[in-house]
Amino acid sequence: MDFNVVIFKYLGESLTLVKNLSENLNKQSKRIEELEEKLRVNSQNSSKPPSADFNKLLSFLKNFLILK
Repeated sequence: MDFNVVIFKYLGESLTLVKNLSENLNKQSKRIEELEEKLRVNSQNSSKPPSADFNKLLSFLKNFLILK
């Protein structure tokens, strides 16, 4: 097999791999942004009741377990 053919074959495969990795990274970055936005939402800035505040609940449980 000609050396140039081999080089172009691997170059094409590498470009495909880079394209796929880039697409996956973009999807993951978007998902992370969505999840971070959900973490910022609490009863003070949404229509959810205070009982839905996970961070407050977690803090309460930590304090409860430490005090016992």
